[in-house]
Amino acid sequence: MTDAAREIQRSAYLQAMGVAQYVSRSNLPGAALSQRFARIPQEKPMPAQTTAGVTAIVESAQPTPRARTPARPTQADAASQPTLGVAIETFNVSAVQAGGWLWLEDLGDMPIANEQVQLVVAMATALVGKPVQHAVAQFGWPMHQNQQLDQGREAAAMSLGSFVERQLSDGQCSGIVLLGQSIATRLPETLACSTRVSLPGTRDMLENPLQKRIAWSALQPHAQR
Repeated sequence: MTDAAREIQRSAYLQAMGVAQYVSRSNLPGAALSQRFARIPQEKPMPAQTTAGVTAIVESAQPTPRARTPARPTQADAASQPTLGVAIETFNVSAVQAGGWLWLEDLGDMPIANEQVQLVVAMATALVGKPVQHAVAQFGWPMHQNQQLDQGREAAAMSLGSFVERQLSDGQCSGIVLLGQSIATRLPETLACSTRVSLPGTRDMLENPLQKRIAWSALQPHAQR
């Protein structure tokens, strides 16, 4: 097919679709020469076969999208999906390995201070009766920012439980010292450590020295003689 025949056929298709076409009557100064081809008069309707063919081409080129009905999730799918729009609780837990014990404390959204570590080491030294080595680790929640994964309270407890069990194994700790009341509520019930001692939090003991007497009363039965 020549260019002229192709242009005439294109004009026929556009005219059948009601698209207006404009061609300059004269060549503009400095512009490229316009190619003018014979046009089909608008008052002449196109044959039925040609019109049908054009309509078929247009419909096949731009198919009408079909409305899709969203599938309803099952109860199992809904349970596995995280709840969007729910505020995620953030907290930090310090873990200090010292004197054969793992000292855990819920720090909220604050890091552990040097004074808190020194107090833990002093209590561990009093238990053993000699200077002890110590190692400090910290668990932060949430562990990632991917909201497509579960970041609820149960997931936090399971992740914290795995962290604590690794700390117990690495430090060869025989028991856990819970510093403060909130840390006990964050641990999972399935945590594999039955020996636990509950003490006031280190911040409370630093602000109120009388709390240290309460702590030593709970620690004294476990002191090495």
